Amino acid sequence: MNENGDNANRQKLTFEVVIGGNDNFKSLGALIIPVQDALRSALGGEEQIQICVRRREGGGAEDGQTTSAFNTGSVDGVILPPQEDIRIQGLGFGTYEKPKTTNRRYQLYELLKAEGLDADITDTTGVLRPSMVRKEGYHLVDVHQIDKQILVCDQEGEATFVSDEPRDPQCYTDTTKQELGELEGVHRVVFRTIQQWQKEIRAYLTGVGLEELRQGRFRQLKFQFDPFPPRDKSYYSDGGNVRHDLEKFAEVAGVASPLDLNTSNTAGVIACCANQERVRASTYIRNAGVALGKHWCSERAAGDMAAILKRLKVIAGYEIEEVPPRDYAYYSGPSNVLHDLSAYADAAGLESYAQLNTAHLSIRCTCSNGEEVRFGTYLKNAGVSLKYAYDSTSAGGKLALIVGVLKEVAAGSVSNVLPM
Repeated sequence: MNENGDNANRQKLTFEVVIGGNDNFKSLGALIIPVQDALRSALGGEEQIQICVRRREGGGAEDGQTTSAFNTGSVDGVILPPQEDIRIQGLGFGTYEKPKTTNRRYQLYELLKAEGLDADITDTTGVLRPSMVRKEGYHLVDVHQIDKQILVCDQEGEATFVSDEPRDPQCYTDTTKQELGELEGVHRVVFRTIQQWQKEIRAYLTGVGLEELRQGRFRQLKFQFDPFPPRDKSYYSDGGNVRHDLEKFAEVAGVASPLDLNTSNTAGVIACCANQERVRASTYIRNAGVALGKHWCSERAAGDMAAILKRLKVIAGYEIEEVPPRDYAYYSGPSNVLHDLSAYADAAGLESYAQLNTAHLSIRCTCSNGEEVRFGTYLKNAGVSLKYAYDSTSAGGKLALIVGVLKEVAAGSVSNVLPM
């Protein structure tokens, strides 16, 4: 057992589980979850826990490869609290049936192992209030390899949620399930059968079967005609339309000018467009990316919204200052990287950029080239630009390595870490 300090001055206790090299190791949940829960109970939640699974080579060697790493975390609040106005009233007759528990978390761990996504997982828990009808709390499971989150509850009848981007755990203590379902990039999965449940979660995590899932889910919602003029290429190419729409979004967002719009202050903003259609700003921007030929589908456009918004401002007739690209020259420049890492550290409330890690992926700041970028996106871009990964997806599995590389660059040790 090793003890390490973390940023919050809490202990981080690392436990190692060793399995034989010939062990098929099928039941990941049955192996890990009881150990997690027992340690949480014994330690009272005061320490952070990491459980590393190591496989012995050939079933007998002392040294082996670590195959999985499970971290625990906690937040001081109820994850997905119930709506405050909901009260359960007794009627004076009948019986109360205690909610049944399931092994949903076991099933989720098995799915992650089967998909090869169990190398770095964090399981965060909250608290339960005695007055709550729900007797099992939600677990926030961060899948760091793909930068996604899953909220799962072991109580029967509770939906599972998959988020396309990581959010700060504290965010979920201020959000009800109803509000969560309205957020962009959050998918609700209702359990009917284990096959159906795992198939839907797999689709949202990996993209495998996603189009089939959407076609089946929305087959009954197709209209024979569109009640609004389409927002197609001709619509988004019209400066008058786009200027009208950006002004409306700016008005609702409470900013002085459409020039001040960005991907942060447009989140959740809904306005009436020039075609009289009420549209969410993020949906509008993604649609524009597809209609203007910049991306072939909405999912691809979602990862490039800042650039699409910039193009819309140009179409609307606003003068946009050219932003220097974040390319190899940018990321190999110590002054650029030092500025950016320091800004992310300040935004995260850290004393030094040396404390930055993959727990801070959702932090945003303005980089030295004037762009506002999320830390997770910044790291992926750096991984590709510095040739540590060939695309953003592969960079997502190397974020810890990339953080270390950038810290070396910021310290001036460029030749030691950058491929030339």
